[in-house]
Amino acid sequence: MSFFATSFVSERLIYALSWTLLHSIWQGAVLALTAGLLLVLGRKIAANVRYNLLVLALFLFVLSVGITAYWEWQKPDNVKDLNSFEHVAIAPVAIHLEQQLGNSNSITTAWFEEIQHHFTVYIDHHAFQITVCWMLILLFNAMRMGLDLRYLYRVRRQRTQLTERQWEIRLRALADQMGLRSLVRLLESDWVKTPSAIGFLKPIILLPVGLLNNLPPEQLEAILLHELAHIRRNDYLVNFIQCLLEQAFFFNPGLLWVSALIRQERENCCDDLAVSVLNNKTHYIKALVAFQEFNLKSPRYALGFADQKMPLLDRVKRLINHHNYKTLSLMEKISLLAGVLLISAVTFVSLQKSHAQSTNSRKSFSTITFNGDGSEIDPQDLYAKDKKGKTYQVKRVDGKIVELKVNNKTIDPKHYDDYTAILKKIDEQINAELLESHAELAELAHEGNWAEQEVKLEAEQAQLDAVLAKHSAELAQLGELAELKETIE
Repeated sequence: MSFFATSFVSERLIYALSWTLLHSIWQGAVLALTAGLLLVLGRKIAANVRYNLLVLALFLFVLSVGITAYWEWQKPDNVKDLNSFEHVAIAPVAIHLEQQLGNSNSITTAWFEEIQHHFTVYIDHHAFQITVCWMLILLFNAMRMGLDLRYLYRVRRQRTQLTERQWEIRLRALADQMGLRSLVRLLESDWVKTPSAIGFLKPIILLPVGLLNNLPPEQLEAILLHELAHIRRNDYLVNFIQCLLEQAFFFNPGLLWVSALIRQERENCCDDLAVSVLNNKTHYIKALVAFQEFNLKSPRYALGFADQKMPLLDRVKRLINHHNYKTLSLMEKISLLAGVLLISAVTFVSLQKSHAQSTNSRKSFSTITFNGDGSEIDPQDLYAKDKKGKTYQVKRVDGKIVELKVNNKTIDPKHYDDYTAILKKIDEQINAELLESHAELAELAHEGNWAEQEVKLEAEQAQLDAVLAKHSAELAQLGELAELKETIE
């Protein structure tokens, strides 16, 4: 497996890609949580503003994934032997005071770190399989997307015909009213069932054959305005980027949900823009209702007036009731609540771990060991090593330095004063670590007391059970005596 990986794809890329995909799941959860809060707190915000905020959140998600990929690629330890994780053990190391105290966390943090360690080992061991599965599914999605794009290419160029001259003129007038300066072609097609806008650089609007003769002019204008709104807002390009992200992150429920929200808000924005230009909400609603019977089976990369991803009935209700927001379903609320709790728990544990790491990072010396009580009989021998690898060896009697070595070089007593500040830092770090040690010992002692009390309670419970059993036996004997007495009488 390792030979295959290094022959076709570098191990560095495999590990970076697998961990980037994994991190994207919680990043998608943060994205979904942000979108949910936006929907709940931004009910009075215009649909266009809400849409832009959702697109911005999606862009930040992509940016965070890109930064994660770069960070994983640059990690110095991301290239490992793919077969070296069958049995993982922590190598024995020399334990000194800093390791004993600085790495001690709460029970919750320790449990989290243990789970995190095993999970990391599992992902590293299966990085190749994860990457290959993702690539295979991505390849399948890319092939399917290619077929859809091929279909759109054929729809634009085959079995289409120009519309009547008067409708081309009317389309140009409606485009001017909407402030759209690019040239938009209007064609009839045998392959589409509802009006659709296709293309970014050279946009076209496709209408089903015969539609121009079967709907009133005011409803046709409403339809054209909706499609022109998509073109003016460059929705085709944004929708295409969404489709690319959905193909790459097909496993990410947070991204898929937010992408669906963006599509809904996009239709709301186009409805609002078309109504503002048409200045007649009734005609627009009638045009929506007229297409309720159509079921378009078309690629997701075309933007249709009767988009099945956004139910027409919901759009009609929104326009009639003036509801400028989407209500969350029960399942969406439960999912968001679970996401909040999960992110809060992970954040809390991560903050505890970061606090411990920041505390350790503030320590000037990575290793400090000492023995002796500092008396003439048992002088204190102290050894310290700073983060740059510089060593200090100190022998003290009654608090006075009798010998000092720096990097194994003996220092002249007349230069002891030059190291006063450094020795003071060493003493301060020792005192801080001793205080931490006392606090932890007190906590362990407290836990031990609880354990002793629990043993005592169990013993008392056993005694009570024995007493109850004895009383029950006595009561049984009394009952037998009473029955015997009645028999004699």
